[in-house]
Amino acid sequence: MSERRMPLLPRQRQRRKLTEWEKLGINMLKTLIAIPIVMLIAALVLIACEISDGGKHWNPKPKNPPNATVTGMRKVSRIAGRGKLGDIPAGRPFYDTPRPHHGIVPYGGHGVIRTCLYPGQVALTFDDGPWYWTDRILDELAKHDAKATFFVTGYNKMLGRRIDEEGGSMYAEMLRRMVFEGHQVGSHTWTHQHLANLSSEERFNEVLYNEVALNGIINMFPTYMRPPFAEWRDPGLQRDLGALGYHVVLYNVDTKDYSHNSEAEIEAAARTFDDAVDGRGNGSYVVLCHDIREWTAKVLVPHMLWTLEDRGYRAVTLGECLGDPPENWYRDPSRTWTEAEGEMEMEG
Repeated sequence: MSERRMPLLPRQRQRRKLTEWEKLGINMLKTLIAIPIVMLIAALVLIACEISDGGKHWNPKPKNPPNATVTGMRKVSRIAGRGKLGDIPAGRPFYDTPRPHHGIVPYGGHGVIRTCLYPGQVALTFDDGPWYWTDRILDELAKHDAKATFFVTGYNKMLGRRIDEEGGSMYAEMLRRMVFEGHQVGSHTWTHQHLANLSSEERFNEVLYNEVALNGIINMFPTYMRPPFAEWRDPGLQRDLGALGYHVVLYNVDTKDYSHNSEAEIEAAARTFDDAVDGRGNGSYVVLCHDIREWTAKVLVPHMLWTLEDRGYRAVTLGECLGDPPENWYRDPSRTWTEAEGEMEMEG
């Protein structure tokens, strides 16, 4: 048999060497193709982080939670302003305002404030106002050279009044008077709701809207707040108020003036105050009253002020009775992160 021969393969063509310019062009093409792929992967990673931790990585501000913008605030900003027309104050909430924790007074999530730090001092506090009777209370305080703290509800629906009424209002003038005469202004939220029953977004709005309204009047907003109905135990609520940079204030003397709003009944509130305050002038108290009550203004406030003088007490602001300097009582929304970080470095 004759030997079978394999067919000859066609002669292979030799590859031409690429020039330097051709190599450069190919590398540039590979780079252009790779860039969008890398960007897509990075975007997917960021989205995954956002979903997994509730939005904690969205803000490239300092990592220390007390010094960072409110966790999840971007989520809040997406729903802010969705209330009924006229229900919210004009202006953008202060999402990006630095909210560092200054001083020795604990912030939300680290305890609540019930009493003064120093014996012989009493912080008279008033909730729900301002209202018609607030000016009378301010007059009485001035007579005794006494100071007080007012926890303001921006939109008190029960009274049908707002502090930010167009063209200015008597309530705005009362707030300016408080600050001018050395009293302290705190927050009692925008519409006085049960905060524990709200979502975080709704709680943020209750606090942020009040900030906008107050800032429009006194050019700053407070760091002290009293939750409506004294509801503070919910862990989520504590966390949110701490993230917003607020001291949470309760009281250790409740006059119950809201239950005794008549000339005959207000004496019961006066007796409650007398029984609670040590007669030797050695106690320290945060007293709960309401400046929207007629007989609180006409009878209870004068009675408390005379009693404090007779027993050797001083009526001071909440901040003073806690040893907190006035510069810590409010925040200026025009401040920047750079300024806030510089202050924290100096404190450190």
